[in-house]
Amino acid sequence: MFSKRKLIALGLLAGCSLLQGVAMAQTAAAPATIVRIHTGWDAEQFRIETSAGRPVLNPANCLRTDGYILHSSFAGYQTNYQLVLAAYAQNKPVTVTISNSTCWNDRPVILGLAF
Repeated sequence: MFSKRKLIALGLLAGCSLLQGVAMAQTAAAPATIVRIHTGWDAEQFRIETSAGRPVLNPANCLRTDGYILHSSFAGYQTNYQLVLAAYAQNKPVTVTISNSTCWNDRPVILGLAF
């Protein structure tokens, strides 16, 4: 029989294992230049297309692979949009980190950006 301490320790270990899986649920694309920014239609969202010759990574097997997307309901939307605009204006390459498990409007979801 397990003591309370052992059960708590096992619970914490299991929780850490789950968090590690969440933290690793991402893929970073090679640095590429943003060549087009699409916004809106009927939602607060943006989609980017990167330089030619760079395939869109699609680890979540989304139906569309014409760019990476982020909707305003996702964390970091404003920060990421500001970075996209800055990188585009300066013609600087960005590294796009995308979700391995989430699609939005059938496209790979942006988790973060760096340039």
